[in-house]
Amino acid sequence: MTSLGPNFNVGEYIDRYPFAGNWNTEDFHLSMLNLRVQGVHFCAAGHDNDNDSRAQPVNHWMFFLQTSNASSVRVSIGSGETTNHPGLISLSSKNYVCSMYASEVVSCDFLRGGVTVEAIFRLLISLRRDFYRFADEHMGCRWWTYQVARDFEQAGWIAAGSAAEVYKKASYYYPPRRRDAHGALAVPVICPIKQGVFF
Repeated sequence: MTSLGPNFNVGEYIDRYPFAGNWNTEDFHLSMLNLRVQGVHFCAAGHDNDNDSRAQPVNHWMFFLQTSNASSVRVSIGSGETTNHPGLISLSSKNYVCSMYASEVVSCDFLRGGVTVEAIFRLLISLRRDFYRFADEHMGCRWWTYQVARDFEQAGWIAAGSAAEVYKKASYYYPPRRRDAHGALAVPVICPIKQGVFF
């Protein structure tokens, strides 16, 4: 863990220019840093995380920090160009709680009031969660998302067992919600989680 001094400015750190970090805040309103978080929704994207070199499809996992009944901050990490390049954490301000197109969602209420978006990013920065390299085939978002769930749980922000539930759900691939010729929905398929590396 990196100790952050009392004068450490989260907004300046994630929004540095010229670009000098592993954060993308182009679609994020910095004013949301002061908002309190009501809950977090870990979810699998409803579309395949396509990669021609990958043996099997996999969902992209991310999470939404709910700040009201009609707003959230989406936090999503993408892989670098190669396994030697760090991932990029993209932040987006949304006018909804969670994507309606998510194939699977693990929702967790925040157990402690007063936790702000800034406090969450401060924790991630102190734990160096913004220094992460993906595994082969650009896989690693699920492991990163699970680790963040563990961080929230260990901080006492979400209920015990929440991270294990995220890991369990993320260990499957969820096909698009389309029905076959017989009207049946495709069932989830086991898809082992590949671990990236924090550095």
